[in-house]
Amino acid sequence: MNDYYTILGVSRTATQDEIKKAYRELAFKYHPDKNPGNPAAEERFKKVSEAYSVLGDSEKKSRYDMGGFSAQSAGSGGYEGYNPFEGASWTYYGPFGGSGDWQQPEYQQYTKKQAFEMLLRSVVTLLAGTFLLRYSFFFGIFGLLICISLIGRGFLNTVRAIKVLLRSW
Repeated sequence: MNDYYTILGVSRTATQDEIKKAYRELAFKYHPDKNPGNPAAEERFKKVSEAYSVLGDSEKKSRYDMGGFSAQSAGSGGYEGYNPFEGASWTYYGPFGGSGDWQQPEYQQYTKKQAFEMLLRSVVTLLAGTFLLRYSFFFGIFGLLICISLIGRGFLNTVRAIKVLLRSW
């Protein structure tokens, strides 16, 4: 990943005004209309624009500074979500963002131990939902909905854990 601070020529402690000023100067200098037929200037303009799209937005900038920012989520419509396994981040692209069609989440690389732990937790969730289903009548319709939710989540996470486990080999 490119260092957006270096691209804009500002320090990591730069204010939003300094970032904006640096972007405007570089965008003006490398704009394709000012440099017709110069592919290097056009590429530099794209990098400057990408850097400003992250550093110019305080939320994206804070994620970038913490190292949790993916360049794909900057402009592709994806979002960072919560992974129930180890609290790791994963990017999901659904029908309303990203590529415009359903895609499987892209998982980080896991060790075999982490993959087995994920599988164990998801199987336990599935079994807990199945076990509690017997006693759901004590809580009425809400108990039934909770149990069905646990069973569904346990099943889906078991499938995901198996996929991660197979990818780790």
